[in-house]
Amino acid sequence: MAAVAGILLRDPAAGAGIVERMLDAAPHRGEERQLASVGRCSIGVINDPDHREATFAARNGLVVAFTGTLDNADDIAQRLSRSNGAGGAANPAELVLAAVRKALERHARE
Repeated sequence: MAAVAGILLRDPAAGAGIVERMLDAAPHRGEERQLASVGRCSIGVINDPDHREATFAARNGLVVAFTGTLDNADDIAQRLSRSNGAGGAANPAELVLAAVRKALERHARE
């Protein structure tokens, strides 16, 4: 079983340390960690390497942490591939990041 932790602070310098301590509070969730800070937001995931349940993606100022099953992953991937926006999404977090990136691009054009 995985865990996701995140925080939004006025002081961005403190965020990563706080998320690390949050993940430290769940050692039974695994030893494999991923963490990123973007602006005032820090977010991380922890997994058991034998049973990865949480996925993580960080790219170009966006961070996504996802745990569980993305029920409509195939539909999202097909829609993104038709619009040339999937970018080879390898896991649910990557797929969500690609979908958000595409929506932000579309919004910027409007």
